Amino acid sequence: MSKKLDNLSDEIVSFWWPCPSYYRAQIVYGVFSGKYVNWNSCRESFHTLVDSNTKRFLIKHSTKTTPRDIAAFIGRIERKLGIKPNSMTTFCITNETRTICVYPSSFWTRHGMRFSLFTILLRAAKKYKCSKRNYRETLESNAYIKRTKKAVDRFLQGNTKCNTTQHSYAYSGWLSTFSRNQLDLNKMLKKP
Repeated sequence: MSKKLDNLSDEIVSFWWPCPSYYRAQIVYGVFSGKYVNWNSCRESFHTLVDSNTKRFLIKHSTKTTPRDIAAFIGRIERKLGIKPNSMTTFCITNETRTICVYPSSFWTRHGMRFSLFTILLRAAKKYKCSKRNYRETLESNAYIKRTKKAVDRFLQGNTKCNTTQHSYAYSGWLSTFSRNQLDLNKMLKKP
């Protein structure tokens, strides 16, 4: 019997407006508008639809991924960062197959740069398998994480205060900020 995950709820979230079929092969994000959903396949465009008040959103995942795997991967990262169990991101299954509802921790939603990294980590999570415990391999398999490896490693060591000139959600992406050469990560990512 597998261990129950604290951050995988038994709740089922219902919504209207299933994900269009042309998005089936990739991770897709959905933002609620009442019971309807605005689907977006571009992570950066998705950021223009969310802000610090976003309480939940949907992600569509492949058949090779389970909600348990995604929840376990994000849970491991959040425990590593010291996020308290009652403040962790929660995941719920939905009435639509291969779609889960994400209630992100305020740790991620308070800052646009953190939220940008969070959506990158959600993309990486599609490769995680609880049975394999392939945490490091999962991190290293994501192209965006590879391009910003030093910044991701520094962030995961607890340097979560992002000191950058951009503070909005839409244009302060993790990738565009931390994939540039010759960055002083000691100044850009500090202990809170």
